[in-house]
Amino acid sequence: RDDEAFWSERIEGAFGDAFEAEDRFAERICSTLRFQINQRESNRALQLPLPRRDEQALLASAGQLMLGQDREAWLESRALLQEALERAPKDFMACAMAASNRQLEIVCGWREPSEEDRATGLRLAREAVRLNARSDFAQLTLCNMLLGMARDHEGAVAAAERVVAISPAYMLGRLG
Repeated sequence: RDDEAFWSERIEGAFGDAFEAEDRFAERICSTLRFQINQRESNRALQLPLPRRDEQALLASAGQLMLGQDREAWLESRALLQEALERAPKDFMACAMAASNRQLEIVCGWREPSEEDRATGLRLAREAVRLNARSDFAQLTLCNMLLGMARDHEGAVAAAERVVAISPAYMLGRLG
């Protein structure tokens, strides 16, 4: 603990139904805390030497590196994700993140993905959903893979609908 404020926000407005307002507050708090916790854990993980990082620290480090648009950081994130998958091949988050990593080259405009990246990304996204069908992130990853890698618009729309059904307040899902 560092006695640093974790999060605060002021919410103003008219609230008619108390239960509806409570639901809106709870969704907002959960979504915000989810990203705040992830950010802090990622920063801590990046400070650890590689041999001391467990699978979760590897994923946190890779996730932080994937947020940038630096190709070297992307390559480092890919290596970290490969290590995480070797240690825990049935970790749905490792599968989903490794699948997402396969499409970063097209998102950042570096190059079209290879056929191997397309096939591996789709396989990993499907495995992530198989391992945890209730994960909004796994479903969003499948949505992005189907759209960007397989050009399967109908499948991508169905996956996007599952994301919103699972977690209506999930910001990334609403963008998918």
